Amino acid sequence: VYAVTGNQDNSRTAMGLKHIGIKVAKTHTIPCNGCKISLMHGEDLGYSPTTDDLEEAREFLNADILVWGHTHQLKVLWENGHLFLNPGTITGAYRLSWARFGKFVPLLLKRVAAEAYYFTKTGEFLPVQPSFIILNIGKNNVEVERYTIEESKVKLKKEIIERRQDALSLFS
Repeated sequence: VYAVTGNQDNSRTAMGLKHIGIKVAKTHTIPCNGCKISLMHGEDLGYSPTTDDLEEAREFLNADILVWGHTHQLKVLWENGHLFLNPGTITGAYRLSWARFGKFVPLLLKRVAAEAYYFTKTGEFLPVQPSFIILNIGKNNVEVERYTIEESKVKLKKEIIERRQDALSLFS
């Protein structure tokens, strides 16, 4: 099992995970069926990374698939033959930094009391939805299973992406 540390983790978190046998680092690149998957938390990418930001990180980590987090927003992006995945947050948890909202805190608390919301740079409140992703990496394809919880029900969306054997990119 591999884990990456994020901006809310400290050395005790990492030590605790290592103690139970989990490999912990800022990034990991893991080979799997002829494919390289890189894991990173992504706080350096910010809350709204562009596809160029993701591509730069993928190239730097020398990966075919980049898995990043930080935003707590489920995303599956397919760009230029590369797969970019953000599993979201399995618990639906999101911690807003109340200090940056000053006198608007009471208004914000009223607005987000019923659910967890994500506050964007443009001032929008977007709901944070519990989610996770399972990847099944085969010789000829990658199956992406997206799980979300909507209205107290688990929803599954599957995508199958064919792998190319004859190109620089592993995917068609």
